Amino acid sequence: SDGSCAVSYPGYDINTFNFELNIERIYEISQKTPFLILNDKFAKETYDLLHEVSKITENTKINNPLYRARISTKVSKLNKSEFGIPPKEVISEGRYNHAGEQVLYLGSDIITCYNEVEENLCFVIECNINQDIKILDLSKPFESHSQYESNLNALVYSALMSRKSTTKGWNKTAYVFSRFISDCAKSAGF
Repeated sequence: SDGSCAVSYPGYDINTFNFELNIERIYEISQKTPFLILNDKFAKETYDLLHEVSKITENTKINNPLYRARISTKVSKLNKSEFGIPPKEVISEGRYNHAGEQVLYLGSDIITCYNEVEENLCFVIECNINQDIKILDLSKPFESHSQYESNLNALVYSALMSRKSTTKGWNKTAYVFSRFISDCAKSAGF
């Protein structure tokens, strides 16, 4: 056996061994020649896929509140400015951002926020988005981007997309592919 394992999801079979080999190859490229990552066939297919999905995705309103958590020991005063975007100089590699890239991570529920701060005592603020935005919704591809569901499922269900990073410091190897997806999505207008 080649070590491959097929995992079935609605309408799509994912060869996890080959998929993770593709991800590992992208990681290696990102370390050696990061500006050449789109020369990789799988990376280019992912880039093209997200640009195609963007063409049929309309801006939408988020009707439910979102949440932002901060570890209690990192909050000096309880006011909304403490829950904003952190300064560039303190931002390390994240699941969807590069070091120094200012982003605001929000969760769809309080429990997700609590898990993201590694179950530390925290404060949570409720946020509402007041404008329509173009969203690459990977939580339920069959509902949000049904035409491309099977292709997006391959990205979503990768163990590497959702696993916790065990790397300390600025370089989080487990997040290379998710950051690549984020870059592709931003490039496509999400």
